[in-house]
Amino acid sequence: MRTWKSLSLLAIALLAAPLSRAAGPVWLEKALDRFAQTIPPDCAYTVDLTRNGETTSERFDPSQPPATRWTLLSRNGRPPTAEDLELYRRQRQGVFDPAFNATIETRQLDRGSVRIVRGDEAQAAITIGFTPAASDADKMLRHLDLSMVVRKEPAAVTAYTLKLREPYSPVLFVKMHEMSAGAEFDAEGRPVRTHSLFRGRIFFKSVTEQVEARFHDYTRTTPWSPGQP
Repeated sequence: MRTWKSLSLLAIALLAAPLSRAAGPVWLEKALDRFAQTIPPDCAYTVDLTRNGETTSERFDPSQPPATRWTLLSRNGRPPTAEDLELYRRQRQGVFDPAFNATIETRQLDRGSVRIVRGDEAQAAITIGFTPAASDADKMLRHLDLSMVVRKEPAAVTAYTLKLREPYSPVLFVKMHEMSAGAEFDAEGRPVRTHSLFRGRIFFKSVTEQVEARFHDYTRTTPWSPGQP
């Protein structure tokens, strides 16, 4: 799992009876197997991003060449100035979507640790841990709690939240006091909202970063390919 990029992953652990992988309901197994957390490559969309009170609205269009796929629509509720556009162009070079660049690797999940917290005929809220191998490879996983909301038919994860259980220092001079992140998905599995919060200290400086992104206006298009005009 990655540093800030893994901020777009975090959750609230709740108590319930454990469920073994062998006894896992079919809908749960299917939902975890299908949990992709990606935007289809042929989708254009708009993302409204709020970072520490600053807002931008941006449009992504995969039918355009890489250098022009992103368009700044507004900044802090107003049309962008020439200076805004130039700064945006420089910051966007070689950068993919900053609002949704972190994912949970399902191979790291310990399905034998699943706990069904509550549920009905349509959906269930669960908590799930990470495998010992994943936790050994990434010590930070031992300090995170992951929860999910799972739709039963068609089976899919519709939301997840990951949360730091207690203050943690992953490396010298870095102290995480609070960290959480998560995402919500539409009926087609595309993100409609992502969120993250970090409060801590880097060296001797206190740092707070809160980010929320809302995705909308999805449209299908034909992705650009080399050789196109």
